[in-house]
Amino acid sequence: MTLRVLPEANGDVTEVLTWLVRRRRYHVLRAVWFGWENGLDAITANPRMYPPAETAPPGIEVRFYRLPRSMYRIVYTVRQEEIVVLAFTSGRRRNEPWQSRLPVDPPPEAT
Repeated sequence: MTLRVLPEANGDVTEVLTWLVRRRRYHVLRAVWFGWENGLDAITANPRMYPPAETAPPGIEVRFYRLPRSMYRIVYTVRQEEIVVLAFTSGRRRNEPWQSRLPVDPPPEAT
């Protein structure tokens, strides 16, 4: 399975890291960055190991990877041939911006 990170998810990470730099929280920044990289590796190695999102639409497999000792999580969907990272978000946020980023599959071709 291949891993694809949406540009919006990369933007989420950049936003968090920028926020941490502005507040001079360099030790947290380092942990978040390594958590992001290690999370992508872990998801690629075993995408179905992490819990499913209860708020995902029916029929779409969305899962969360929570960064160790952190409030952040990587939101991704598992498809037939690829893993798509939808967002990097805080577990404290109530809104689910990743839902608007779900890939839309074309309808199956009639035979």
